[in-house]
Amino acid sequence: MEKIKALEKAMAFCARSEKSRKETARYLESLGVNAEDTGEIISKLIEEKFIDELRYAEAFARDKFRFNSWGKKKISYQLGSKGIPPDIIDQALQSLDPDEYYEELKAQLQKKLNTIRGGSYYEKKSKLLRFAAGRGYETDLIYEAVDELLHK
Repeated sequence: MEKIKALEKAMAFCARSEKSRKETARYLESLGVNAEDTGEIISKLIEEKFIDELRYAEAFARDKFRFNSWGKKKISYQLGSKGIPPDIIDQALQSLDPDEYYEELKAQLQKKLNTIRGGSYYEKKSKLLRFAAGRGYETDLIYEAVDELLHK
């Protein structure tokens, strides 16, 4: 495929929604673009602001937190698997509002608590801890929220 045509397709691909370098490179590879041209195209896309990894990471973190109720650990892991550098991941996670984050954790734990039938205090606590850890929340916040919830 011609480099100009591949660049146009990549621009359209990146314009639809935020994309990382890795996703764009995979897309270009699927179009049959060679590695050298892929590097040049990605450089051009970054220069033209079609790809901005900080913008991508912030949007990803915000969406996964709001719509999927994921914690920072899970978001961080997923961003890392998409090829986002650790310093950018940290900046994106700092953009989440800490109060809103903690309130969402408590809301998720309350929903889960409502579905737990019977059981002792310790069984409920362990189920809530596992649930929140699976969502990717930090251990210290989980313990704080669970203790607050169970001691009402």
